[in-house]
Amino acid sequence: MLGQKNLLVFSGICGCVHMLGYALAQTKVELFVAASFVCLTMFSFPTISSIKSNNVEETEQGLVQGAVYAVKSLAAAVGPTLFTLIYRATEDSRATRGTMWYAGVVLYAISVVFTTFLPKEEADCCYSKAVGKQEERGSGVSGEVGRGGEGGEGQTGVNDNDMTEALLRVGGGDRESSDGVYSGSNNKEEEQHHRMF
Repeated sequence: MLGQKNLLVFSGICGCVHMLGYALAQTKVELFVAASFVCLTMFSFPTISSIKSNNVEETEQGLVQGAVYAVKSLAAAVGPTLFTLIYRATEDSRATRGTMWYAGVVLYAISVVFTTFLPKEEADCCYSKAVGKQEERGSGVSGEVGRGGEGGEGQTGVNDNDMTEALLRVGGGDRESSDGVYSGSNNKEEEQHHRMF
């Protein structure tokens, strides 16, 4: 799956190609080819809005989306003014006539660079959900193993200490019984010896 982060990078690269195509175009066909890439740059804003939405609480959705749209409106107001100033400052020279398009390439390139540094677990909701499911599976398996161990001990009802005490008792009983047999045989031999004399 492409993911939100990679989709945002792809959109920024298409924006670079779009602006660079305008700067280098010499014919109408080249202009139309460059213009076709602008459609792919339209993925950027919904993707940014989605990333912002996935990283805040439900009660903060309106605040975040309002801030995103406010920044978009500000960019829509400042962008055309800035590029108009660049165009007027460079339109007299043939060598610098396409400077405003190169400025657009630089802005898109900066956005791509910043996007690559976004943490994947925060930028991609699918990635974070997959990691969460793996953690839940791991905790479930460990819990079942723990319950199985407790059930096994409960079924047998015997632990290491009980086994040790039982073995000692059995050993002690054997020693006591063997001592009793030995002492009884000695007593019989003494009685026979006294009878003879």
